[in-house]
Amino acid sequence: MKPEIALGTWEFGGGFGFWENQNRSDSLKTLHFAIRRGITSFDTAPTYGSGKSEQMLGQQLKRFPLQREKLCIASKTTNGKHLEQSLSRLCTSYLDVWYLHYPAKEQHEILERMAGRKEVKAVGVSNMPLALLQTLKDLPLRWVQVPCNLLWNKETEALKQYCGKHEIRISGYSPLAFGLLSGTHDDPPGDGRRNLYCYRHPEEFRALTALLRDIAKIHGTSPSQIAIAWSLRQGFDQIILGARTKTQLAEDLCALNLTLSPHEMELLEKASQAICSFIPEGQDNLFGHRWNHENAL
Repeated sequence: MKPEIALGTWEFGGGFGFWENQNRSDSLKTLHFAIRRGITSFDTAPTYGSGKSEQMLGQQLKRFPLQREKLCIASKTTNGKHLEQSLSRLCTSYLDVWYLHYPAKEQHEILERMAGRKEVKAVGVSNMPLALLQTLKDLPLRWVQVPCNLLWNKETEALKQYCGKHEIRISGYSPLAFGLLSGTHDDPPGDGRRNLYCYRHPEEFRALTALLRDIAKIHGTSPSQIAIAWSLRQGFDQIILGARTKTQLAEDLCALNLTLSPHEMELLEKASQAICSFIPEGQDNLFGHRWNHENAL
């Protein structure tokens, strides 16, 4: 069964040193194209451009003759507060999913408050290591959001098993690893991505990107589509596609029609394992974060 496709809107607002020079017109065209292509799930957060992403998404969705009950709008919080502001920016009376954006001190109490909000249909956690997720098993969590790409495999299989056992759906973000798997970033880009662990192991990283280009050539497509096609086969319930332009999103959606052979999947898996073996032991997230586990319990 293919996963649901959601449009990620981090690029629309920027933040954390990423996508700060995004063109508003490009964002609007990308969002309109997604809606016209039938995408009905959208992922955002108040920290994306200090509310800019939420506001743009809400204002544009109401311009289309869409039935709210057929949309899935997910946003996030860092502390379980400010739901009213997010709802106002998103021009909606409720959220389909409200995520705790990342582990936080007293997160159990925060999630309890989140689950008690009548304006929220489902509560989830994002960037949550398995050890911390297991401490929340008494809470009604319905979604977990983690990276799903060839540069990150830490705990992925164990997480899928845990979520399957506890009837938690998994949303995978950044199938292109912030664009690093597009085939154009063998060398570190001039932004925060240059600090990601893969650039400390150029031989293995370039072997992966070269393989993506080789397989793309066979299929007459792009490395990005190959990377996304791989992510679509990982057993997640949802894959979030982020795009800065309409052209990029159109290209990425073509991956839905790609079929990779068992041999190609095996080659990609081996190349992924090779680079992922260098993920620092204490790193809990593709960004390089190490959550303070003691403070988050």
